[in-house]
Amino acid sequence: MAPKSQLVKAFNVLSAYALENNLQGGKKVFVAGNYPEANAVVAQLISDMGFTPADMGGLAAARKIEKIPLQLFPSWKTSVIVTLVIFIFFWIYSLFKYQICTNIESNAPWDVDVFTNVLMVNFNRALAMTGITLLAATYLPGVLAAYLQLKRGTKYSQFPQWLNKWLLTRKELGLAALMLAVLHGIISITMSSPFYLATAYDQPAILLARVKTAGNSSEVHHVEVFNRLRQGRAEFGLTVGAGSLCVLAGIGVTSLPSVGAALSWREFQFMQSTLGWGALLSAVLHNTLLGWDFMVLNYTCSLPSALQIGMYLPTITVLLKLPLLIPLVSEHLAAIRGGLERKERSEVVQRP
Repeated sequence: MAPKSQLVKAFNVLSAYALENNLQGGKKVFVAGNYPEANAVVAQLISDMGFTPADMGGLAAARKIEKIPLQLFPSWKTSVIVTLVIFIFFWIYSLFKYQICTNIESNAPWDVDVFTNVLMVNFNRALAMTGITLLAATYLPGVLAAYLQLKRGTKYSQFPQWLNKWLLTRKELGLAALMLAVLHGIISITMSSPFYLATAYDQPAILLARVKTAGNSSEVHHVEVFNRLRQGRAEFGLTVGAGSLCVLAGIGVTSLPSVGAALSWREFQFMQSTLGWGALLSAVLHNTLLGWDFMVLNYTCSLPSALQIGMYLPTITVLLKLPLLIPLVSEHLAAIRGGLERKERSEVVQRP
């Protein structure tokens, strides 16, 4: 019907309401067309409206653009799968260690009462271990990328595909860690008693009480009397844990486009990187102080505790980060990221 027209596909990712009310400023608007000049005209129109044009290539990508608004959190797919796999692993591991192994090693009829902890205590353990593992996984790819840049002596070479994908999921992994940390904190408050948090309180005193039963007979029962005052180590551990959660919340807020846009690049880097590492260190200290006895003494069925396994990746991440903090190393890395290229040992090139 219009053989001389130049067709361009765009604006499918914006609603009429957003256009009318000037919402979603800076949002990507995908463009597809077979005529570069026409694409440029539409891209300029998109920029003038306050949005960001994104070239999708030829008109054959039109169907793909139409499906974008119907996708459900496409960038979260990998992070959600990773989170679920890690959480299920820690929950099943806790079930096997703390309920099944306890009955196996007792050499007595199975105590079904220990399974009452499955829905709350084990769930909370899995939340804590999954959260700190995801937090470590948020910062570990950046450390690996730094070592790779130091080895290559340049920032202009491509990262391996697996590392590049990992780097692109850091925001989602960090937000998932924040959500699990919040839920872990809420459940921990409901469980804040000497019965559940044995490592945070002194061991109970065992009293022998003679209880009168039917008739004139009586029985001797063991009664546990808990001290409701927490140990000093536990007080410090809970404090740094709350501090870690507070910092994570601040980092999550700065991830919002409207908040991040109001920060300078240095401020944004300070919040996302410097404070993020502070949150990871605080979380490691929190788990170490509260779970030291579990990590050192609790080896039911000759297996380490879930807390000890959950500390492996954070500890590795922190240890790998430490050499990068050495002034000579950090300055050289900053120079490489600033454009310095080390072609050979005796030749250094500075790109404009």
